[in-house]
Amino acid sequence: MKIFFRTSLRKILWPVLLAGLLMLTGCGPGKKVDRGPAEILSEYMDAIINGRVEEAYQHLSSRDRNEKTLNVYRAERADEESLIRNMIAKKINYSIRDIRMAGDEAKVRVDITAPDYDRMIRDILSEPAARNIPPGSLNAHVHVSGLLGKYVRKYREQGIPMKKTTEFFDMVREAGEWKVSIHNNGKR
Repeated sequence: MKIFFRTSLRKILWPVLLAGLLMLTGCGPGKKVDRGPAEILSEYMDAIINGRVEEAYQHLSSRDRNEKTLNVYRAERADEESLIRNMIAKKINYSIRDIRMAGDEAKVRVDITAPDYDRMIRDILSEPAARNIPPGSLNAHVHVSGLLGKYVRKYREQGIPMKKTTEFFDMVREAGEWKVSIHNNGKR
């Protein structure tokens, strides 16, 4: 009986001690994984590209969230365009190239390949039919739908014009977590 009790106690005591050591060393389930600027920026960019507004908002710095509420942020990214956004989102890719850290701030250089929106809009607006929209709602609807349809077919057959840019993102560490800082609105 004594040997059985010692063996059973050992079987229980070792896992309890091991779990206690793991918790003390910070390897237990309660430990938060320190994610760096690259991981947070990737999550933010993926959320923006795919229209997950609330998720993107959670990655913004407290300064940005104080300047713009979630409702305002969401309104600026209305869902009316989600069908087109989802189609175009598949074409966008990015690569984080460089992270320069200085204490609780970081500047991240990202190469982005995305549709050349300027060229696409210029193509449509340079079309003579774009300047000659007929009067009347129904005629205008048919005309504009046909014009846009022409370019949807063109880009489907010939491919969407793409361009590569390099953009910089500011990051700040708040309460031990990295956040995206967009308060400069692209002014770097």
